[in-house]
Amino acid sequence: NLDTAKQPYRWSSAQGISLTRSDESTAYINIIGTLSQLTTAGIWDGTSISSSLQTDASNLLTKTRNNVITGTITSNTDLIAHKNYLEAYEDTFSTKSSSTLVFSASFLEQTFSVEDFILLAETDAFTSQDLIANSFPTGVTVTDTAENIKDLITSTNSSVIAYKDYIGSIVATDASVEKIQLSWEEYIGAISGSDFDSTDSSTWTTSDIAFHNLSNIELVVTGTASEIQEIIDTYGDDLTDFPTGLTLSILDGEALTLKQTQLDKLDARIDGVVIVEDTSDGISTLLDNAIPTSVQQINATETLQISFDQFRNLPTYFSSDVVLRDTEDNIVDALKEDLLDDRVTTLVITNQSTTLGKDSGEGSSIQDSSLTVTASAAANILSKKVYSSTNYDSDSFDDDSYLDINIVDRGSAIANFIGSATLPGASTAANETGKINFTEKDGGSIELDY
Repeated sequence: NLDTAKQPYRWSSAQGISLTRSDESTAYINIIGTLSQLTTAGIWDGTSISSSLQTDASNLLTKTRNNVITGTITSNTDLIAHKNYLEAYEDTFSTKSSSTLVFSASFLEQTFSVEDFILLAETDAFTSQDLIANSFPTGVTVTDTAENIKDLITSTNSSVIAYKDYIGSIVATDASVEKIQLSWEEYIGAISGSDFDSTDSSTWTTSDIAFHNLSNIELVVTGTASEIQEIIDTYGDDLTDFPTGLTLSILDGEALTLKQTQLDKLDARIDGVVIVEDTSDGISTLLDNAIPTSVQQINATETLQISFDQFRNLPTYFSSDVVLRDTEDNIVDALKEDLLDDRVTTLVITNQSTTLGKDSGEGSSIQDSSLTVTASAAANILSKKVYSSTNYDSDSFDDDSYLDINIVDRGSAIANFIGSATLPGASTAANETGKINFTEKDGGSIELDY
């Protein structure tokens, strides 16, 4: 040991060893070693850090700076010993000891209780490295009673707060408890870290690790609709990193406002009602399936364009205008059965039919670039505008260029239609329909009564 070396010559008055630099700058020593080596050298006694190793005038311990503790931690006992040293070092020198500690494979594979996680967090807080983050890239699995796990999540221990977002998985040992209930503030605070301020949503963060595997327990986060809304907004439109086992419970009966992609992920995990507000594409995707009972209102941020199958799923509480985009066959079928209500203001034909209208003699109908309908279907067009998708989707869309309507039927059916039905576009004084052609399907005459 350099500091405890003795001067063997009686003719010298020097006691101990001094340290100088040739450039006259202050000289320092960096001590690098394991806890065991520090103990053997007499620097650490398990409780305190020595201030000197002998009583001579040249105390080399006062010359140490940036000491580095190294080594492999193999057990909780080992972890406690390292934590005690690191804490004593900071108390003694008012700065953290540098560290390059690692965990053994057996330590990483052990089951961690709440108490173990707290010990990990408190030790990491005294190191100069990211001990938990580097050792547990997908987070720590905490196995304990539901009550202890909740106490951990809601802990106000400053050392623990900074590491809660590394609780990657939780396993409850009491099988009878299926849920842990948290307030919105307890939940978002647990994953936001030490800078969290419940009154400042800019301090709220999400985590790609925290609570992503909830195993046999469910986290229920409660709050008012506005409080839960702020949590959802923090996760963003795609709800990136939203834990799969998390349920949101709305306490005040008000509605959340969600986009279609958010509802798709949250539907079964919301205890409350929802307003879906999205673009036409988002709402049309929502209408691909039956609307969940939790949805009480749908708002489109632009004119809603949907197919007939999607229109079937559109709730009656939606009262805005609808553009129906579909094949000619599907639109004509809907008109024949009178399945389109007055919300449908525009029909857009995406594909012409090969079966409707007059037979070409070659096993298909004559292509007429118009909406071809029977007389009974024509009676349900009323004031609906009809366009081709080629025109409607064009950058130079001409809203006065309507698709012609070709009414193809028996002569008597056409005559009855002319005599009794409302012609397409006739319910308004404006010219909002294309040409209306009448075609006797078998080439016969159409006889009208005077």
